[in-house]
Amino acid sequence: MTDSGQGVTIQEAHKITGLSVRTLRRYVKLGKLTAGRSQGKYGQQILFSEAELRALTPPGGGDRPGQVAMGSRGGDSPPDSDPVTSHPLAAKLEQATYRIGWLEGQLDMTRKALTEGDDIRRQREEALEKSRQDAMELDRYLQDERTRRQAVETRAAALEARVKDLERPWWQRLFRPSAAAAIL
Repeated sequence: MTDSGQGVTIQEAHKITGLSVRTLRRYVKLGKLTAGRSQGKYGQQILFSEAELRALTPPGGGDRPGQVAMGSRGGDSPPDSDPVTSHPLAAKLEQATYRIGWLEGQLDMTRKALTEGDDIRRQREEALEKSRQDAMELDRYLQDERTRRQAVETRAAALEARVKDLERPWWQRLFRPSAAAAIL
């Protein structure tokens, strides 16, 4: 308690509950805790009811709500009357259960990230395969075009030779046939 007996400051509330100052302020904003304000040494300060803070503190004196402390906290919390929860292994079981839940959540998030990564990888592989197929199709097309071009060039050469042959006088064509006439 503060010296004036009005309430508990936010720093003292932090020590009592184990919650951060930011979380305590958030609880006030959300209405989970009621707090008053008073003029302190350095300006306005937030004051909490000690009974309300004790109700927020978990049984067993853990550092956070829902967490049970592993060891003694110097006797500042009353001993539990239930023999099952006061057993030394009960606190360890509680922590292990909490840790397992947290790890399962992490595992689910990791699985989700891996699934999303697999989907992205699969999409990239499909796009790569489509690109390969397009490249093969383009290669076949280019090969066909080269073959056509070669056939056209051969035909053009034969026609040029025929034109040259036709430019010769008729008697030369009759008695000395050209090589172009043999091609056509």
